[in-house]
This record gives sequence, C-alpha cells and structure tokens, in this order.
Amino acid sequence: MKHLFSMLALFCSIAGFVKGDPNIYGPDGVNLGPNGNPELYLQESEQQKQNIIDADESKPELTIYQQRNGNYLINGSINNFPLDFVIDTGASVVALPRKVALSAGIDCENDTFVETANGKTPACTGKITKLTFGDFTISDLQCVIIPNLNQALLGNNALKMFKIVQNNDVMKIAKKPND
Repeated sequence: MKHLFSMLALFCSIAGFVKGDPNIYGPDGVNLGPNGNPELYLQESEQQKQNIIDADESKPELTIYQQRNGNYLINGSINNFPLDFVIDTGASVVALPRKVALSAGIDCENDTFVETANGKTPACTGKITKLTFGDFTISDLQCVIIPNLNQALLGNNALKMFKIVQNNDVMKIAKKPND
C-alpha cells in the first residue's frame, strides 16, 4: 500500500477540472464504466455501494458555485470534525493537513511520499471512518495526510462514487443511480 500511494500523482493543481461523465456507454445505454470493462465496473460499483452509507433521498443533488479563485468549496466533516473541502478532481485520494487529521482522530498508518504541484513531499496514509459533505456520508475511506497542506482536498476516491457535472461556474454532485 505504501508504494501505491508513492506512485500516485496526488494532484496536478488545487483547482482541478471536471470533464463530465467519464463512463463509456454500450448498446441500449448500458454503462460500461470509465474503462469500457463492465466486469471491473461492476466490481467497483459494488464497492462504492458499500462505502456510501447515507444520502438524503429528498435532496438527490448538491449544487456548488465556483469561488472567485476558481475553486469549488464544500462544507463537510471527517469523523464529526467540521471542515471545508476543496473539490479536487486532480487528487487521487482525499488529502488532509496533519492538523486536521489529528483533530479528527486519524492516525498515520504508513509513511510515504506524494507528488504534488510543488514536488515530492513526505506524507502518510490514514483511514477516515466517516466523511460527510452536503447530504452525503461515506464510510471507511483511505486518505493521505500531508503536513504542509493548507486545505483539505476531496479527492477522486470519494468523488468517483458520485455523478459530477460542471457547467460554466456551477458543479452538481448527485448519488449515482443504483444499477
């Protein structure tokens, strides 16, 4: 696991960009997943269904407006510790400043290094018991803890569980429909 995180490019920029639905669709609109491999997509979908523990069905979609600096910010919490996330589609995993991780009760599991926009930096891996943003809650999610990070990043290991659409300066996040 240590080497896996070392190999990942954590994030290209703090803002990132959403490129619409990355999935490949087959005949009759069947979702084949982002790689066109339905077996792999089904396995990933089952894991995603296990991780999402709650979503308010009366509010199926979250609307977020772009900030003046180009970022999308969302209020949330980690293990009931409140914080703001930058939505970062360029981040492979949720990334936390060390101070936030300590306040949320997340311990370092494995030391590693991550590639950031500012170069290679020491970090460690951890596990989030409960992550919330908007009306969504995710359980048992890997994260990376970076000492010199200033802002919590909501990365792709969380975002891939949702349908994300960006249009001009508006981002909409919705629970993926059950297949």
